[in-house]
Amino acid sequence: MDWIRAVEAIYQIDEPSHERWLSSLIEPVAPLFGPSGREIVASLFHMGERGLRIFAASHDEAAIFVATNRLSEEEPALLVKSFGGVPVATMSSHVGRAAFRRSKAFARNFHPLEARDALGLLARDGGPWGVCLCTSLPDIRRVTAEEAAPLQRVAAHIHAALRLRFLAYGDPASPVDVHTPKVLLSMGADAVLSPSGKALHLEPVAQGHAAALRIAAVAIDRARARTRREDPNAALEAWRALVHGEWSLVDSFDSDNRRFLVARRNPVHQANLPSLSRREREVLGLRARLHGVKLIAYELGVSPATVSRELRTGMRKLGMKRTIDLVSLLEGERKGESS
Repeated sequence: MDWIRAVEAIYQIDEPSHERWLSSLIEPVAPLFGPSGREIVASLFHMGERGLRIFAASHDEAAIFVATNRLSEEEPALLVKSFGGVPVATMSSHVGRAAFRRSKAFARNFHPLEARDALGLLARDGGPWGVCLCTSLPDIRRVTAEEAAPLQRVAAHIHAALRLRFLAYGDPASPVDVHTPKVLLSMGADAVLSPSGKALHLEPVAQGHAAALRIAAVAIDRARARTRREDPNAALEAWRALVHGEWSLVDSFDSDNRRFLVARRNPVHQANLPSLSRREREVLGLRARLHGVKLIAYELGVSPATVSRELRTGMRKLGMKRTIDLVSLLEGERKGESS
């Protein structure tokens, strides 16, 4: 499985159109969903006071996308719960098989497609915006931990790329003009590095992290070469979504078509918990999305020990012991902000 090819496609930030970007993900990501042979649809969604709204999709006329829109209109709670779930899951396993079987709206819209379930990859870091890649399934099933782990890492890269797209092209709620010029990410970069990790440019804000950026650049270069062929999972593990929870490394090319890596500030969405430190807010925000310690470490580009420490101290400051209490707190904060 060539996970790195999928990650490279995800970071094609120079495409201004969200729909064309979503469409470009389908071909390299489709094999990651297994040999179902069914169509995959990518959509960019927003979860706010109106529930779930889909702003762009890879293929507007795909039958599964039409069925999803109908389900959103007829039974919004089912779809909102699905899109608010863990990064990788089937719809039936996340919302509960009993509730799922009782859904007349799902049966009416999806059974004509010979679909009894749906498999979704959700790229959302706690903020209202996210990307979902989904496909229909002929049978009701669960996703194993082994199947989910690499897909979760791919989801981490998708929401990192989505934040970069927002920085480059603005709020997706405003339609992107097809004539919008491509953004040169090297302009205003925090750091520029060669594939070998040599620092070609460092802004003051990045100078204290030069060593970490160099290590990350070298890891990406190795992941693209020998490791991707010999050990695809190790290659994906080496290419972290962020460096020290702050920077994304993205390809750029000069006038001679020489490749280098641009580091841009790209922090994850922070939970609205002002009593906590920045890192604690990041970690607890991801934990409230039911992300595990190892996945959070991958998303932030820090060690699992760091995540465990920040999670422990943050929960202690909030006087909480259970993740479900954290989920309830942040859900209440989100509803308060949108009211």
